[in-house]
Amino acid sequence: MHTVARSMLWTALVVAGSSVSQVAFACPDYSLNGTQATYTSDQLDTPVRRTLSAGGDQNLSECSDLPGSGWMTRQPDFTFRITGNASKRRRLQFRTQASCDTVLLVNTPSANWIFDDDGGDELNAQVDIPQAADGIYDIWVGTSGAEECQTTLVSETFSSPNGGRSGTKVSR
Repeated sequence: MHTVARSMLWTALVVAGSSVSQVAFACPDYSLNGTQATYTSDQLDTPVRRTLSAGGDQNLSECSDLPGSGWMTRQPDFTFRITGNASKRRRLQFRTQASCDTVLLVNTPSANWIFDDDGGDELNAQVDIPQAADGIYDIWVGTSGAEECQTTLVSETFSSPNGGRSGTKVSR
């Protein structure tokens, strides 16, 4: 009888452990790559626009280590390498242009998470990073609800350090 009880307990622990890992597995993962591109700070003086479907099947609210809420994919939508900005100390901005309620999640080169919902015009998201560092920025474009919608992600640098919001910043 002890063997049967021990076997049942072991099975329950394995099932519980796999459930926990599946939830963590479903969260946005910065070790994955999105659509890759490299931009210089000067190239981003002119806004760069990328059209995509915002949203996804992952509920950010279930990811305890990440800020914000909304729906997005596990893999970033974009993995941007930014160069030549450190010496110029420009503000880097990511913003959405959509007819739905969008959210942005950004992982910076210094391993910080930044989240925004409605920081841009109307229901659009906007993340401003003053004196942005050179390096890789992983960007998720999500929606506040489970529906997906067409949106445009705009990436741009500004010489002026003020203006815009910085979103919610959480170190990992």
